[in-house]
Amino acid sequence: MFSDSQILIEVAMPNTGAHVWPAGLGLQMYIMHGAMERNINQWHTLLDRAGLKAVEIKTYAPAMRSSIIYAVPK
Repeated sequence: MFSDSQILIEVAMPNTGAHVWPAGLGLQMYIMHGAMERNINQWHTLLDRAGLKAVEIKTYAPAMRSSIIYAVPK
């Protein structure tokens, strides 16, 4: 799709109104590992800090928000 893109396969939760399953997974990750699932805005911020720009986020599992994130260098 994009010749110099980085591809991430991750959960990309919506900024509001997340389904209970990925929200619950995020809570479990926080309790067990101090980690979290990220929403769309958080992914953009994280990628920006890494010198990347998200050009497309394709969700292939709507309830769990499993997504493919295409990012390119800024």
